[in-house]
Order: sequence, then C-alpha cells, then structure tokens
Amino acid sequence: AVSSAMVVAAVAILQARELFGVPQLLSKYYSPFGYSNLLHNSRGSSTLALPAATADLLVFCVAIVSGLWLLSRQHRLVLGIAAGLFVVGALSAGEFSSAIGLVIAVCCIAMVTSYPRLLSLFVPAGALGMVILRPVIERRLSGFDSVSGLPISWTGRLENLRGYFWPTLFSHGNFVFGVRPSARVPVSSQGTGYVWIESGYTWLLWGGGIPLLLSFIYFVHVVGSTSWRVARADRSPAAVAGLATFVAIAVITVLMTFDPHLTYRGAAEQFFALLAMTGIPGRRKSQDSTLETSSAMEVAP
Repeated sequence: AVSSAMVVAAVAILQARELFGVPQLLSKYYSPFGYSNLLHNSRGSSTLALPAATADLLVFCVAIVSGLWLLSRQHRLVLGIAAGLFVVGALSAGEFSSAIGLVIAVCCIAMVTSYPRLLSLFVPAGALGMVILRPVIERRLSGFDSVSGLPISWTGRLENLRGYFWPTLFSHGNFVFGVRPSARVPVSSQGTGYVWIESGYTWLLWGGGIPLLLSFIYFVHVVGSTSWRVARADRSPAAVAGLATFVAIAVITVLMTFDPHLTYRGAAEQFFALLAMTGIPGRRKSQDSTLETSSAMEVAP
C-alpha cells in the first residue's frame, strides 16, 4: 500500500504543478468519461482520476506509515520520506475537504497512539507542501473573491443539491426508503454528462433512505470501537491496521458531509482491506477460545 501510494502521490504532485507533461499523459489514459479538462485544473487526481479519492488514499497511508514508524525503528528514513510525500500529495488534490481530512487524520493518530510528538513531525511536511504547491493553493483561495464570498465549487455544489436532488428526495416521503441506487442525474450541459450527489449523507438517503443512513451510523460505531481497541492493544501489524482503520473511518464520517467518501475508488478498496486486517485478532481470539473449549470437553470424560 505504501509503495504504490508513493507513486500515486508523486504523480498527483507533478500533475498539480503541470510538470513533465504529466497532465497530458493522464488525459490520454485516465480521463473520467473522456472529459480531459478535469485533468488540467491544477488538482492532483493522479491515476485515480479523482482528486478527493487520491487525497483519501494518501491520508489513510499517512496513518499506515505512522503505525509502522512506532512499530519498529527499521526503515524510519523511508517511512519519513513517504509520510512527507503523502502529506504533500494530499494537499495537491486542491480540495478544502481533503485538507480538513488530513488535519483530522493527524489528530486521530496522536490521540490513538498517545504520542502527541507525532504532530510536530507533520508540520515540516505541511510547510513544504505549501511552498511546493503555492500556485495550487493561491488558485483555490482566489475562489473566495466571488460575489458570494464562497468558491464557485461550493456554491455550484449547493445549487446542484437544491436543483436536482433535494426536491425529489424530500417530496412524497422519498427520504424514508430512498429514490434509486444511482446517485447521479444526466445533464447534457456537464462535461461528463452527469451531475452527481456531492453530499455523502444526502447520498445515503437518496440510495436507501433512513434504513441505509442508520446502517451507516451503526457501521461507524462498530468500526470505530473495534479499530480503537485493536490499535491500542499492543504494537503489532494488526495494531497498525487498526490505527489506519480508525483514522479512515473518522475521516470518512466527517467528509461524508461533502461527498460519498465511503465508496471512492482506490481509497475505498484500501479502507475495506484495512478493515479486514483489523478484524483478524478478534477472529483468532474467538477461534482459540473455541479450540480451548473443545479440548476441555474432550479431556473432561
């Protein structure tokens, strides 16, 4: 995960700075719905073809390298370089929500590991990212110069929700059991041909109504409590997975306010793989307990 994500991060940074023809290369092979203009907007979408998904993947990897850093003193130089690359790569996505997710991740790492000094290790990486990505950051901040005082991407997102989704969702009680699984509507004026739901919790109600929303809340509770317990249990590979899973579910829960981060390509696959590894200690413990019980029953006669 760390090795492949380093490549993803490097490509995202070069794309955001429009260096070495990386945007042109990506537009040939990684254009979402064939719409290559999205790859020339100073945002690092890398090989995932989606900036927010790229940022999520790299944020989760920040947690992985942090866990590995505490697990062993080996390869700390490589892990430090990887962490810095992931921080800069996440910022290269040019998403305000991704920056929020990065802050949440770092705070969760410090909280779970009881190692607040880790916070200071990410400061140089953040500062370096601001220097390297200065044109990207300036372009994003320029959006606040609009008449409304909000970036066009924010106002456009709200207009899409009000125009295409909320009227249908909140009429005739559709929010109770949802509208339909597809979270998009065809709009010919859009470059990709569709407008997607850019609000994770609206997406839950749209796709499955209140039952799906409640199931997600229960999912967050179970994953959060289990991953916290595994991450705090000891210093082991499973604890690394537990730490990354806890960070991932915390980031997803908050950022679902903006987009359906739970199913983002690349990041979602990594999250559910981490979730599976986090569950291994509990499964082994259950199996060991069953074996001990069986052995005791066999010896009893």
